[in-house]
Amino acid sequence: MAQFLTVLSHCRRLESVMFQNNKLTGHLPRELGQLHGLKFLDVSMNNLTGVIPSTFGNLSTLTILNKARTQISGEIPNELGRLNNLVTLQLSENQLSGEIPFSIFNISSLKFLSLTLNRLVGKLSSNIGLTLPKIRELCLASNHLEGPIPSSLSNASYIEHLDLSSNNFTGHIPLLGNLKHLVQLPLSVNSLSSTTKLNFQVFDSLTNCTLLRKILLNSNQLAGELPPSVTNLSVHLQHFCVHDNFLSGSFPQRFEMYQNLVSLPIENFFFSKAKYQTPLENFRN
Repeated sequence: MAQFLTVLSHCRRLESVMFQNNKLTGHLPRELGQLHGLKFLDVSMNNLTGVIPSTFGNLSTLTILNKARTQISGEIPNELGRLNNLVTLQLSENQLSGEIPFSIFNISSLKFLSLTLNRLVGKLSSNIGLTLPKIRELCLASNHLEGPIPSSLSNASYIEHLDLSSNNFTGHIPLLGNLKHLVQLPLSVNSLSSTTKLNFQVFDSLTNCTLLRKILLNSNQLAGELPPSVTNLSVHLQHFCVHDNFLSGSFPQRFEMYQNLVSLPIENFFFSKAKYQTPLENFRN
């Protein structure tokens, strides 16, 4: 099947190659990088192996590159950073390793970037929120990324889905109140910490995110008391998960105002039962 894809490289006027959800096997041919007019390349949900050819960096008109759920491995080529018209880069559920090239974070046209469920390591670019001004979905979950979550993400004002869960991120959660379009914020299963009330200013800032439906901060190293501002979040809130941390003190009152809430796990908390005053029976089923 890889030979068939190689043959396509001679069709120089091709603008779209869409072979998702088939049974393609073999390596991705480097000759596909000769299709300089290609705009859409989707070979997701196949059995392709090998690496991403560096020649794909020559596809200057490409807007969608989707290789999710294949078996490609190796590192992400730095050359992909030359794809200045790319809108969607979907490489999730593969066996990619190494660091994410900073050149990827410089593709200012990107709106959707998903590298979830790979073996990627290293830190995020400190300027990621400035160099990806149009980003709407940034999904980097289930890798081995580390270091702080860049505060520059507060500048990515169009982002709707920010998923950095199941990595090794450390430090405090940056203030994200500028993200007025934010709907989902999964940051669970990291090593994010909070040792003072100042670290919980993130909740104060999230009160500006009026579309927010999901906050997942469980399985980190957050400590201290939740601030009263957690009851001033979006009325659309459906999932509020901060369990499996080191939270203590009293559970905030007025949580029953979130009538759309469907998930509020409270296991492994150190809340004082005497101070626990939120009537959970007021939640709708």
